[in-house]
Amino acid sequence: MTYNERAQLSVARYLRRTKHWGIRFARRTHDPSLPPGTPHNLSFDPSLPAFPPIHSPLQLTGYVDAAHANDLCNHRSTTGYAFILNGDAIAYRSKTQTVTATSSTEAEFIAAMSAAKTAKYLCAVLHELSFPQLSPTPIHIDNVSAIQIINARKPTERSRHIDIQAFAIQDWKDNGDILMHHIPGVINPSDSITKPTGWVLHSRHCRRIMGHYYC
Repeated sequence: MTYNERAQLSVARYLRRTKHWGIRFARRTHDPSLPPGTPHNLSFDPSLPAFPPIHSPLQLTGYVDAAHANDLCNHRSTTGYAFILNGDAIAYRSKTQTVTATSSTEAEFIAAMSAAKTAKYLCAVLHELSFPQLSPTPIHIDNVSAIQIINARKPTERSRHIDIQAFAIQDWKDNGDILMHHIPGVINPSDSITKPTGWVLHSRHCRRIMGHYYC
């Protein structure tokens, strides 16, 4: 069996094992007119770090990650992010970055900028739909140094070479559009969007994005 054939078989097995998975959006009240679903709520593993609380189901919440230099052809990094509303993803993306990051911190900073742009767009859409976001959009990232650069309000020795356009995220943070939070990588659901992960991590992250957890 060739490598491609084994890969195709793995995809088929994955689809068969996860055919019962589906996205689940929360409702404030029960609607008997809707067809009954098949709930697969999961309880969060208490041995893991506590997952950041979401204070309102209508609060847009983002998770972002980057895989540094994982493109073997040109050594560029991969950005991955997901935005959750009502318990499930309404926007997600995985994309190779257009510039070569010289460190994991730079890759995470570029990824955070991409996620922040999407957050501003989604907030504009929600405003048009009469669901305005009344507080800064929290964006969770597992790189403390990237958060420090965003909070520094000026280029640092680690970031002076980065395109100045990327520093718009500092203005958005100061204007109250976004708010960066640290999240341990082991519970960061966007981790599975940027790189291959084992079954345990993949299941945990994907099902978090799909709204399968109680908390």
